[in-house]
Parts: sequence; structure tokens; C-alpha cells
Amino acid sequence: MAVVFAHIGNPLFARNPDQGALPQLNAATDPTVRSGHLIGPDVVAEPRGTPTRVELSAAAASPETGRRLWALSEKMTGVRLTIPTPA
Repeated sequence: MAVVFAHIGNPLFARNPDQGALPQLNAATDPTVRSGHLIGPDVVAEPRGTPTRVELSAAAASPETGRRLWALSEKMTGVRLTIPTPA
């Protein structure tokens, strides 16, 4: 069943590798892109489309969510990275 869904669903809802790389390539090469900009597809729900600046979701911008994700990543990988904070 999963193979059938992938065969039918991927062309409708997913991008091929070349299309998937476009937002990163755009972010790296477009001189108008600035630090903090998020580049993604220009289609609602972002399943595919032309790279453009998109808004970061509230959950993705949450410092508390970031701290929890960081702590979970350290726990799961066993790697602790200390980033100095400005004085």
C-alpha cells in the first residue's frame, strides 16, 4: 500500500531532488536574501512552487521551542555544544 501511495502521492505532493534544492540554492545565491529570511515554495502549505521569502511559523520562531529542541538534540546525540553568549 505504501508503494502505491508513494507512486501516486509523490508526484502530487512532493518535489524531486532538483526542485527540493531550489530554496537552498536561492537563499545562497540571491543577493536580496538577508540573514533571518526563510526561503521556501510560494504555494499554500508549501508542497511545491517557486522559491520565495516565506514567513516563519510561530512555533518555529519560539525561543522556548528552540531550547527544548536543542536539549532533546543534545540528549539524543550525546553531544553537548556550548555557545558563548555575548556579555
